[in-house]
Amino acid sequence: MVTANGLLQMAVFFAQLLLMRALTVDPLYLLKPPKLILQILKSKFLARTPREVDEAYAPGPMDYGKFVPQVLLSYIIALTYAPTNPVVMLPCAMIYFAMAYIIWKYQVMYVLCRGLLCPTLTPCTAGTYTTKSTSPVAGFGQSLRHAWSSAS
Repeated sequence: MVTANGLLQMAVFFAQLLLMRALTVDPLYLLKPPKLILQILKSKFLARTPREVDEAYAPGPMDYGKFVPQVLLSYIIALTYAPTNPVVMLPCAMIYFAMAYIIWKYQVMYVLCRGLLCPTLTPCTAGTYTTKSTSPVAGFGQSLRHAWSSAS
């Protein structure tokens, strides 16, 4: 059984987790250290032609299996703990999702597609993240309005 104090402590823990992920883990995703080391080694020692050098530096596919579940887990954590401790959780969640948006947009538009889908993809990505970030706030506001009207 979790007490109210334990729930608040867990909210602070998850807020720190979101900040840590936003400021360290996700920016490292842009660098991709293991892939960077392999690219350098391939281009220096294994590539003999200019085409092989270009293939060694090709970005490769985006790892949706790692990035999307982490964003969804962070969304569920923020959605769960924001009502109990909104002063701490909401700014941390906003920072995390802003960083995730910047990283996701940069990876998709400039690294993977090399700017080919910019006019088509930008409104879709912006609309998705805007809807995702405002829907819990709207739902929470609706529940507060319903609670206030039923209490009167």
